[in-house]
Amino acid sequence: MPNTNLVGVELLDIEIEGMTCTACARRVEKNLNKLDGVSAYVDFATEKAHLQLINPLDSSVIAGAVESAGYRVGTGKSELKTLKPRLIAGGAASLVAVLLAMVPGFQFQYSNYIVWAAATVVIFYVAWPFHAAAIKNLRHFDATMDTLVSLGSSVAYGYSVYLILAGQMHT
Repeated sequence: MPNTNLVGVELLDIEIEGMTCTACARRVEKNLNKLDGVSAYVDFATEKAHLQLINPLDSSVIAGAVESAGYRVGTGKSELKTLKPRLIAGGAASLVAVLLAMVPGFQFQYSNYIVWAAATVVIFYVAWPFHAAAIKNLRHFDATMDTLVSLGSSVAYGYSVYLILAGQMHT
């Protein structure tokens, strides 16, 4: 809800969804500050943009500036609903992978293929938000933490797949 504490200035706080690092917040802030009569500060920790509007501005214009940076204006829905299934799947798949790869008593002749399947769940389902953000950053010719996580995990996964298919993984 907007407050008007200063004469002629409207203060507005909006939620920003999809930010994963401070570089994301800077990008959104830069786009919002390009709008005429807007002074914006984006706080990554709270995922909110704090706006001072000198002139009345339609909410669709603000949303457009946020979306052109590659993010969304928040709907107020909890992120927990989307993160909880990923956490459960990642925990289960990781537990299976660690047990089969690291504990000798759990290893058998084809256990590497089960570890591969578990790693596939992690890389393509659990880590998908990192990959999606990295692709988004690529479109903006930018590299952030998401790019590093996506690139690093993808290269490690690809090399592991190569070793499994080449028959060079230990059993």
